[in-house]
Amino acid sequence: MNKLELLAAIVRNGSSVEKLSKKIGINKSTFYKKMDENTRADFYRRELIIIQKELNLTDEEMTAIFFAGEVA
Repeated sequence: MNKLELLAAIVRNGSSVEKLSKKIGINKSTFYKKMDENTRADFYRRELIIIQKELNLTDEEMTAIFFAGEVA
């Protein structure tokens, strides 16, 4: 996951981690844990769909943010 790109997308869309976490139904600390590459927590598919919609992200942007480095 590209944490910096996700944070940039949040800011570009005039949102915040707090607002976005509420939209997907988790608390802010859980959202940050899911962004941390050192934890085993991942975003669920349902959460990714909401994030994409809320941040107006294309499929390509979603792939670059959430699946960067996942496929060799």
